[in-house]
Amino acid sequence: MTASKQLLKAHHDKCGKFLVYNNGKKGQSEIVLRLKEGDETPVGSLIYKLKGFDPDGDTLSFGARHTVDSDILKIENSGNNEANIYLNKELDREIKDEYSIVLTLTDNRLGEGNYVTQSLLLLVEDINDNEPIFKPYQSALEVPENSRPGVLTTVEATDRDEGAYGQVVYYLQELEGDNDVFSIVTHHGKGTIRLVKNLDYETKSLYQLRVLAVDRANQGPVNTGTAAILVKVRDVEDTAPVFSAVNPVTRISEDAPIGSTILQIKAHDGDRGINNPIHYSILSGGSDLFGINEKTGVVYTKKLLDREDSRNQENGAYILEIQATEISKLKGNKLAANDEGTGRNHSYDTGA
Repeated sequence: MTASKQLLKAHHDKCGKFLVYNNGKKGQSEIVLRLKEGDETPVGSLIYKLKGFDPDGDTLSFGARHTVDSDILKIENSGNNEANIYLNKELDREIKDEYSIVLTLTDNRLGEGNYVTQSLLLLVEDINDNEPIFKPYQSALEVPENSRPGVLTTVEATDRDEGAYGQVVYYLQELEGDNDVFSIVTHHGKGTIRLVKNLDYETKSLYQLRVLAVDRANQGPVNTGTAAILVKVRDVEDTAPVFSAVNPVTRISEDAPIGSTILQIKAHDGDRGINNPIHYSILSGGSDLFGINEKTGVVYTKKLLDREDSRNQENGAYILEIQATEISKLKGNKLAANDEGTGRNHSYDTGA
């Protein structure tokens, strides 16, 4: 950094006072320095040069009046009428953005505490040295699978830098690549996360979102802050019961006693996250001869069987149509497997 030069001229007048001139013009003006913070202006940098003049040719001594700001500088006299100003402490605009210092000049004849003064204002300019930091946010969301597209939540990140360095724009990533289900919009410094597509618990029940807060730096490095949000899809009752693997054909002797167990039917709630109880019933195919336990799904005989009975549909076989119905906890909401035509027909050969 090229340091400017400030000429301070001092001489005795008839009243024994010092008159200070700035660049040859009478009157005291303020020196203003603008320095970049951090590594842009490292500690020890030469930031300014001072030069004084004394008509008597006395050796001049430069210094600074002791204030809370004065230790930011280090002044070293060089020669009889010059001094260098060095940066003595690291600059950080986010901690302090300006320093007001009073420089002093004396020929050591005025007596202790008497000197000519010159004000110096040091302004600290920002660099992009801070990452956006998210304010506390909701890190886990539970969203019903039948939710309509709309706003889910809002996040906000702040950046201590100023100007474009301190302005934030938001981006969204889904860790498994489903980037079209959710979106984010930057509005008034906040990121609004929206659901843009329909959810299906049975297809995917968990989404891991990464929110990126990126500053608007138009040159140099760009800083980014991240936030993680877990979206849990809550199952709703929208899927009929599903029959477990069952042998569709079974055999029983025609002389089997009443109450004999033929087989057990099993079905489970089609909504994996709910697991409502299942109610079993026989819709057709011999409900007068066969019964089913509505809770366990055990099929049994209600009467003695006769293979030659004319009611046999084909060669002593009965085709039973069994329905599994989900007993919902929601009032008036029932789902049956046969509504979907899912594995509801089972044939049972009563024996030849």
